[in-house]
Parts: sequence; C-alpha cells; structure tokens
Amino acid sequence: NNNKFYAIQLLEDDNAPRFYTYTRWGRVGERGQDKTFGPYSTGMAAMAEFCKKFNDKTGNHWEDRANFSKRGGKYDLVDMDMMDTDDTASKAAASTSGSTSDASPAVKVEKEASKMSTELQRLIALISNKDMMVRTMKEFEFDASKCPLGKLSKQQIKRGFAVISQISDIVEGKVQMSASARRDALCDLSSQFYTIIPHDYPRSVRPPIISDSGSVKTKIRMLEAL
Repeated sequence: NNNKFYAIQLLEDDNAPRFYTYTRWGRVGERGQDKTFGPYSTGMAAMAEFCKKFNDKTGNHWEDRANFSKRGGKYDLVDMDMMDTDDTASKAAASTSGSTSDASPAVKVEKEASKMSTELQRLIALISNKDMMVRTMKEFEFDASKCPLGKLSKQQIKRGFAVISQISDIVEGKVQMSASARRDALCDLSSQFYTIIPHDYPRSVRPPIISDSGSVKTKIRMLEAL
C-alpha cells in the first residue's frame, strides 16, 4: 500500500463561461501536487478531460461508476460526504459578518442558567467536545484535518466495516487456511482497509498489517467514532 490519493474536480468559473479540470495527487496527510487543465469554453470539453483522467487512474468509466470495480494497480473510488461541515459554516458566517462595514451593533444575549444537574452538564460537555474527538481520532492514526479527500460518507465507512469484518474472521480462526495464505490475505485486506479509510502515516512508516485482535478492535472503535 503506497498510501497515495488522486483527486479530480470539474470546475466552473463564476464570472465567465470558462471551465476547468483540476487534479491533485500525493501522499495522504500531505498537500501533494496539483495541475489545472483548461480553460475550456464548454462544460462538455472539461468533462471529457475529467472522464479521461478518471478512466486512466481507475480503469473504470465515469458514466458507469455505479458499477465501479477496483482494478489491480489502479486507484479505488472513495465515496465522500459533500455536506457542509460546522467549521465551514462558521468560517462562512465569520467572513460575511467581517465584510459588512455598516453592520448593526451586536446584541448581548443573556444565557439562562441550566436546570440540569452538574453531573449531566459535564457529561454533555464531554460528549460534544470536538477537541477530544479530534484527539481520539489521532490516536487511531486518522487525522481528519489532514485527510486530502474530506469527510468520508456513511457508505464508505460501511465498506471499511465490511473489510475489517473479513480481517476479524481470519484473525479469530473462523476461516481455515495455511499460514502463508493467512499472511497474504491479511496483507491484502489491510491494504484494502487503508485504501477505503485513508490514514495519516509518516513517509518513513509503512501502514502495518492488521493481524491481531487488538488491532482489529482498535480499527472498529475508530470506525465507530467516524
């Protein structure tokens, strides 16, 4: 597993009838390199370049992506959640308020004291603590802030669960195979897992093979936290 990504985007200029195909590639956790093709005068021309790149990198046709099949030596397709995140919404709100020179004075809002018990307030604060969530994910070698692809979709996470389930069956001895076949299967499935759920490992560190019950449980907890 080379722990690499390749992103392709089709872009439209907001101010003119110009279209571009944008690509970015590199190692997960790093900015990587990028290249822009265009401008094109029509969306169809930019789309043709997009489809060509998609086919070159995956061995699949974009028009038939519903039947996507992973090809050896090619990139897999990662399903992303394109919904706006809370951070994006906050940045947009901050930008809007900051650009308005004649904005009305801020209105001070008095907060009513909570009627919940102190213990319950602490529990809710702990559950909704984003910093703690980020720290927890980093303990699993998964840094969402460095993931070049953004937030993974629920479908993508389900794919991760499916692979880790197969690994678990082999580790627990539910699948009978020779030692060499077991090693090869765990190596292949681990590679699949890291492809489906991108991890942020340093260049000097090769993603480890998931080969024991402790590692399986750690990955399951990570998926549950996503």
